[in-house]
This record gives sequence, structure tokens and C-alpha cells, in this order.
Amino acid sequence: MKTTLFVTVMILMLAGQNSFARGGHRPSFEAIDTSGDGQISMEEFQALSAQKFAQIDTNQDGFIQLEEMQAAHPAKRDRRH
Repeated sequence: MKTTLFVTVMILMLAGQNSFARGGHRPSFEAIDTSGDGQISMEEFQALSAQKFAQIDTNQDGFIQLEEMQAAHPAKRDRRH
């Protein structure tokens, strides 16, 4: 469970940084809190994580390959070269 949560948080952080770097925005608390109860449940958090994972997993095989991660985060790839 802790490993799953850690991976979820890392994916969200990376996806959020990429979106922000491209002039996008991070989802607001209200956008994540789909029930509107003023709290983000594990289910709401995981739904957002699943959405971000699907965006990165462009070949939809259920895995994120290095190339997909690099394509999703071009600013980081460009800084390394």
C-alpha cells in the first residue's frame, strides 16, 4: 500500500510539474474533491492518478516505458542533454 501511494504521488508530481512548465495548471483542490465534501479521499486521489497515468501511457499497455515518461516530460529530458 505504501509503495502504491508513493508511486501515485510521484506520478502526480511529475505530471503536475510538466503541465505547469508548459503553461498549464495543476488541478485545484476543488477539481480533485469531486464529492465536494472539502476532503480528498483515497478514491478521488487515485482517480486523478489513474487519469495522469493514462495520459502518460500512450500505447495503453498498462505500463509506462522510459520513452513515454520522457515524452511526457520534455523539459527534464532537454535539461539532461
